[in-house]
Amino acid sequence: MRRKFSEPPPPQTFAALLALAILVLGAACRSDDSSAQIQTPSPSPHIAETKVHQPADLVDAALALVGFLQGSVGYDQIALADQVALHLAEENLNPGGQNPRILSADALRDPRNWQIFSPITEITYEFAPPANLEVVHAVVGRHFECLETTLAEHNLDALGSLPHVGTMLYPENGNTCLQSWNLTFVFDPVLQPPTLVAVVYAQWEW
Repeated sequence: MRRKFSEPPPPQTFAALLALAILVLGAACRSDDSSAQIQTPSPSPHIAETKVHQPADLVDAALALVGFLQGSVGYDQIALADQVALHLAEENLNPGGQNPRILSADALRDPRNWQIFSPITEITYEFAPPANLEVVHAVVGRHFECLETTLAEHNLDALGSLPHVGTMLYPENGNTCLQSWNLTFVFDPVLQPPTLVAVVYAQWEW
């Protein structure tokens, strides 16, 4: 993968963004490795560095997971816990349902299994990003839901206390975060290499 250091697509003004979000409310592979571009900015100051993991190691682990989900990285190149929790960032999309959905590492060998069905929206949320989202913005200790935020702000305090990397994927020529795909990868605080224990999927239109 080629690394591209650039700023993420700027958010629109809040009013315009909200208006567009209202319009799309309710709407609900493989990547060519030569075209994928990665942005890895400096670690966020919003989370204390762990004694076990260096920020760069966490970012590398998150990027490998993105690559796996897009089909450019092999399963043997990522580290998963025996069981991994798949979360929708908005808990009210699945009250009483499987949120989180707990899957074994073996079940997650197939990126198509990284998904949650919401009985509220009657949508199956696929965690694997489309292959045409070629730029990745990755920050340690943050969460993206179009705008940059935190897991704690979405009532995911327990996950927010663990080492995590927020990723925002978007097209190379993207001009708004509404075109983005947002995944936050949460890692075991002790295991090396950084080992995935949970992943949070989020989209602005929620």
